[in-house]
Amino acid sequence: MHKWTKRRTAAIAGALAAAGLAITGLSATPAAAEGGKIQGWRIDSSPFRCDWGAVCFYYSPGAEGAIWRKYADTDYNLGDNKFWSDNYGSAGSGTQVHDNSASMDNGTGGTLWAWKNINMTGSVAWTPSGYGGNLGNVGLRNEISSYNVTY
Repeated sequence: MHKWTKRRTAAIAGALAAAGLAITGLSATPAAAEGGKIQGWRIDSSPFRCDWGAVCFYYSPGAEGAIWRKYADTDYNLGDNKFWSDNYGSAGSGTQVHDNSASMDNGTGGTLWAWKNINMTGSVAWTPSGYGGNLGNVGLRNEISSYNVTY
């Protein structure tokens, strides 16, 4: 191999390695992560809409609009549930809870985990017992598909 061929090969190899590091660096940089803790309000503040022992999702931010309430620690697929009107709001009444929740309350004695995908997978928003908050604060407004409560 000639001297200039070795230099050229080494230069090309170095350039490719540098390009590879640059590409790797770009792909390793994560996008802004979705999910996290929400704790916008205590659920015992007025008006109290979510009963103790229940999990509540709301069509609108700020625990407004139509409500969906369940007294169970797990729902693997919110696709078969719909919001309904109550004395505090009707916006979104009849709309599927799956991918349409803007806020949630945790009336259970455990931690409420609200998952982006069915079967409790993907990004997650969580709130401790007695609190609620807006799902948009953690990038999951209209993205929740399942939930579970841990004690």
